[in-house]
Amino acid sequence: MVSFGLNPRAGNAISSSAECNCKDPFAKLSIEFPSDLSITPFLDTFGQFFSEHLDADYSDLDTNPKQDEPERQLHLAFLFAGPLITAYKDQDQVKIKPMPTLEYQKEIEQIARNADESSQGIKYRKCIATLDNFQKCLNEMPVALHFAGHGMRNTAFGTESIYDGDFLVFEDEFGKAQYVSCKILKEILRTCPRQPEFVFVSSCHSRLVGDVFKAAGAKHVICVKRSEKVLDEVAVLFAQEFYRIFFLQHGTVCDAFEVARTKVMAKTAEHVDHTPFLAQGTEHTKFELLIGGDYSIMPHNCLNPCLVPVGKPIEMAQEVRYRDIPSKVEHFVGRKCDLYNIVCLIKNSRIVTIKGLAGIGKTSMAKTLANFFVERGTFGDGIIYISARGVDSTEALIAQLYIAAKAESDGVKDKMTKIFSVLQNSQVLLIIDNAEDPLNKDKTLFLSMIQTMLNCLPSLKILITSRTQLGSLPDLTEKVYNLPPLDPRSSVLLLEKRAPRQISSGEVDDLFHEPTANCCNIGDENSRFEEHKLMQLLAGHPQAISLAAALLQGRTLK
Repeated sequence: MVSFGLNPRAGNAISSSAECNCKDPFAKLSIEFPSDLSITPFLDTFGQFFSEHLDADYSDLDTNPKQDEPERQLHLAFLFAGPLITAYKDQDQVKIKPMPTLEYQKEIEQIARNADESSQGIKYRKCIATLDNFQKCLNEMPVALHFAGHGMRNTAFGTESIYDGDFLVFEDEFGKAQYVSCKILKEILRTCPRQPEFVFVSSCHSRLVGDVFKAAGAKHVICVKRSEKVLDEVAVLFAQEFYRIFFLQHGTVCDAFEVARTKVMAKTAEHVDHTPFLAQGTEHTKFELLIGGDYSIMPHNCLNPCLVPVGKPIEMAQEVRYRDIPSKVEHFVGRKCDLYNIVCLIKNSRIVTIKGLAGIGKTSMAKTLANFFVERGTFGDGIIYISARGVDSTEALIAQLYIAAKAESDGVKDKMTKIFSVLQNSQVLLIIDNAEDPLNKDKTLFLSMIQTMLNCLPSLKILITSRTQLGSLPDLTEKVYNLPPLDPRSSVLLLEKRAPRQISSGEVDDLFHEPTANCCNIGDENSRFEEHKLMQLLAGHPQAISLAAALLQGRTLK
């Protein structure tokens, strides 16, 4: 059964939550825009161009089909974006603030599953929504385009960008938010050799973005009303039901849209008692279907643009040799700014060490980084992940690496020689987690192994987690990131998530001997639990918080 929370797909829905100490409202932020794209104001005034009646003028775009259109190379392009942070200016200083987390992975998996079960020869591609990837996907001329990510109204930026329309939130190569306006979308779509026939913009406030795709030639566009936010869980449910009808039952866009709206209406009705935000039962009405071109004449002869002959679905993805990594950490909170900082170090350095106390979250960070890079295809040949916990010698570590690198025996006795052979010219990130055991056992031999690998394999990068840094490496610079404790708000959220039972607001009331502003759980913004002595004793230490949470099975907070 679907469980609904309160996480909208609006990039400006950042509260003073688990992700950062920064509490400035988003409306006061000065956002960094892509430096290589023009976002000069239109000649039209804002009132003329993007008024509330939503009638944008794109008459200069040619929506008529061309006589000799190139053949489409892709049926469905699925772009997703879950940026880690956004950058903003505060008194002429550039600062970063975490972005809300989206469940785009559920959406990806469900759509891919529907495509795989369709028994059609559908060609589809999944990729992170960067400006480069967006352009590459359009160059493949997909029949259908789906975007899952944050959407924002231009009012979130004050008055700076009112002439550029509303925004989709993409990512850059480091995981920083890139704000792509309606104007930029229009400029990019001009270069597209053939426009998508169907576009699904699964984002808050995406009506104006939908108008851009419609004006460019899309026959059907699904988007969200400009004034509305849509819950993350609702967006996933809508997409899941839409593509079930679209792929598995070969339904038309219009049919699938109506079935998905009905499903959302029924599901949200089941949860109104548990989620007051859904009490009005209007989530299904937030989705809009725009119909363009000759299809705008109603009723029209609606078709399924992705109907293809029977066959095996094909995911158009680059083959990655190394992707045997640990699964995602279940409760990873309060670390997006740290994650972004480490991503930047890895992108700009060859060896990075995450240093910290035992239990501070180094392994969780390493696992999250591995999944982050694999999802985005950052390293062309993938990730090699090795746990060095309990490994008491460098020779044993090399033996693990030999297996992980798939260095099959062919008569070469020296394992390092064989490892160099298979990894030569490979773009790989090697993660050595909990390296303190082999490092402390024989530091000289361990450093020699690291030095030799980096010297002999110029495309290799290494990430190490350890309680101590490596130290001196001739001709190489080790970048060290000291992982700090969690901030107070994130500490409370982690305790809440790791607790084996729900913690009632009454328990918090008992601690302070007074009501806590009617908060429904300890993770609410109004909760004072982070000020309590218990949280001060836990000091933001993730392992200590997890151990304390486990004790709540048969005990109260008091």
